[in-house]
Amino acid sequence: MPLQAAIGGGDSTYASARVRDLVGLASAAHARPPEGLTSFTSDMESEIGLLIRHAQGDEVPNQVEQVAGRLAWRRDGSLTQVVIGYRARLLGLTLSAFTYMKVPWVVAPLYGDRVPLIFAPDSVGGTGERAGQDGAGDRPAEELERAEARDEGKDAPKRLVHPFASDREDFYRFSGGDTVLSLQLPDRTVPLVRVTVEALWVPPDALVFQGEIDLDAVRHQIVRVRGQLLGRARRRSPLTWLVGATLEDYFFLDLQNAEWEGSVWLPHRQRIEVMVKPKFSEDFAILRLVTSFTGAEVNVLPPREATATALRRLLRSLVVAPADTLQGFTDWRRELGEATAERDALDFDDVAPDALRSGGPPRLRVGTGGFSEALRYDRVEGLFTGLGSRVDFRDAAPGAFVNLHGGYAWAESTVRGGAEVGLRRPGWGASVVAERQLVSTNDFQRALGARPSILGAFGADAFDYVDRSSAKVRVGLTGAKKTTLELEGGAVWDRAPVRYVDRPPLGGSFRELRPVQEGSYAHLLVRASAGGTSGGEFLTPGLSAGVTWELARGELDWQRLEGLVRARRQRARWSLAGEVHGGFVRADRPPPQTLFELGSMSARLPGFEYKAFSGDRAAVGALQVMYLPPLLEAPLRFGRFFLPAVAPSPSVELHAGWTGSSAGTAALVESLGWTDSHGIRATLFVGIRVFGGALGLGVARPVGEPGRWRVELGM
Repeated sequence: MPLQAAIGGGDSTYASARVRDLVGLASAAHARPPEGLTSFTSDMESEIGLLIRHAQGDEVPNQVEQVAGRLAWRRDGSLTQVVIGYRARLLGLTLSAFTYMKVPWVVAPLYGDRVPLIFAPDSVGGTGERAGQDGAGDRPAEELERAEARDEGKDAPKRLVHPFASDREDFYRFSGGDTVLSLQLPDRTVPLVRVTVEALWVPPDALVFQGEIDLDAVRHQIVRVRGQLLGRARRRSPLTWLVGATLEDYFFLDLQNAEWEGSVWLPHRQRIEVMVKPKFSEDFAILRLVTSFTGAEVNVLPPREATATALRRLLRSLVVAPADTLQGFTDWRRELGEATAERDALDFDDVAPDALRSGGPPRLRVGTGGFSEALRYDRVEGLFTGLGSRVDFRDAAPGAFVNLHGGYAWAESTVRGGAEVGLRRPGWGASVVAERQLVSTNDFQRALGARPSILGAFGADAFDYVDRSSAKVRVGLTGAKKTTLELEGGAVWDRAPVRYVDRPPLGGSFRELRPVQEGSYAHLLVRASAGGTSGGEFLTPGLSAGVTWELARGELDWQRLEGLVRARRQRARWSLAGEVHGGFVRADRPPPQTLFELGSMSARLPGFEYKAFSGDRAAVGALQVMYLPPLLEAPLRFGRFFLPAVAPSPSVELHAGWTGSSAGTAALVESLGWTDSHGIRATLFVGIRVFGGALGLGVARPVGEPGRWRVELGM
């Protein structure tokens, strides 16, 4: 007999008799909907964000879609989500999230033994159907018969085994049962008890839950579900094996309910987070869905009687309203991008699996910090291939880690890499780093595309470099509202790189490298930011700012200060966004790699040649005013694929930049064959942006100097 059973009435499934009784009462409460609840409808607003999370911890959104709609749920288990409003903002033209979501992504009230989820597409008709009169998505009998026949087949979609299902003991172990909080509602105080659910077995035909469930201690109904979903493939095809060998995926849920008229708990806020991570890199992609519900009404739809078959199948439909309905929608409750930006993947750290948690036994992980450390192509190194490993000591030495990475530049015949030993705790971190890296000297770099990639094989190498070796101490502090402070100091040695590749192997051409002055120096860096300055260019709403100061003393002697302010606001159909970067270098004769360079899209000043202007001081900014008219606001469907709505938006954009040089630097700039901007250089763009601002077509011309209007098409 287990010791816990001998002393507390527990067994292999329940940690104690109290937990067994509590779970039994919760199971009875969720076996079927409460008597008197025949239907539930609610307004809803969702935000679907696609982000890249870098190894350093910053999250960069590259696509945000916002959806407004109406949810209709019936006692027989059917669920219809009707989309009546849509808008998007993208950095580049990509597929709409509707491509991957053929069924409602909201999770219905949790009744029955099995719960369908977003990745279990079991709807008939799916996206593109016209909503019914009452929004309930009634289907003809022959459609229901086809759905039932398919559900009985060998390819029936997976569903979640409800933690309180009648067969729960085959899948779960339960512990906890303590009161964790008391909610003060208008007419009563609700004590919440927390049950911890551990998955014991993952079947091939279903998903299981692992995490925490908060229960109303009086009615034993679910108030919150928070944790991870686990599943495994039915069949191991070659493609399945390849995906499993190269990628790790994690699925998290945070479902919060609110009490309606003191009788039943219904959906209030829901968050679904899918993380996909290459096994050889610490960077990973995130799909983040955040949904809020308002205006709940119960028993307003014609009633249907629940049956065991209906509760098992829980047929669902995602319906997009006609285009004219979408075009007339303006009743947005939140600013586009706001819900995505205020969350973070680390919110799930306490319920994450062992691979993502900061606690546990020491753990060794093979993989580089970022994808560019594993594979890239540029005109200095040619093809670079790398590998790394990381040891997190976790409970053995909380927060301590050792990180190693290295690789070989095949054209250059050079080894690069580094080692880091450090300590990370909540709110701060410190480490010692020694490395040799090919570092970009580009200024005011964008959040995406700030590092070389394998696209360099096609000639996409819009960087200049310094070959830099360093040994440093780093200290970082993090605070509320995405405020950070970084301190770094140590010894640095700069070398001039050599272009070993004249032409990329897959087409295009390479530029000459800009010069670098060699030398060693002691280096100090101080960087502070607020509001998440790394995030998504104009996709993140609100205000953010950052400042960086550098000091070098030795064979190379200089100081450098630069700053950033970025803001975006959206009101109704108007969007206003702007950013300003600026800085200066102070030195008698600054090394060329420390000077500011502007010109071209990659160097922050479109409309001019690549790095056309240089100097020891610079400022560059952009201002965009865009209006979204009620026109073509529905996502475009091409078979199984969807593109974001065309949504043609008149846009007026001003890009302006300036570089200047002190007396000592002017002679250096002239000797290198460079030039400063001789005043402010600006380009005005007037045109139409489509697909959430990803593509623009219009005319542009220089401002304040001779030049003709020219047609421009691009991102």
